[in-house]
Amino acid sequence: APLPLPECVRTRAPVVIPSAAAWDARYPGPGPLRSVLGGRAWAAVPLVLGAGAAGAPGGTPNDSPGGAVLGALGLSFDAPDAVGAADQALLLV
Repeated sequence: APLPLPECVRTRAPVVIPSAAAWDARYPGPGPLRSVLGGRAWAAVPLVLGAGAAGAPGGTPNDSPGGAVLGALGLSFDAPDAVGAADQALLLV
């Protein structure tokens, strides 16, 4: 489905949506993450075990050896543009 949580699992990379306008431009429907009350910015982070995780040494977003996807974490923020560059880098750890 074209929504942030499945996208981050499929690509093994965090997805950051800085505003409602950015969501509307990227995804066709609201989805469960956007319906969180007060949400004005969102992030979806894949939970990847081991090598192959995005940002892991030698790993690329679609590597799979040793990198089982356990699920995803959805985050909602009450202000647009709440996830800055430093925060996005932290999502890769």
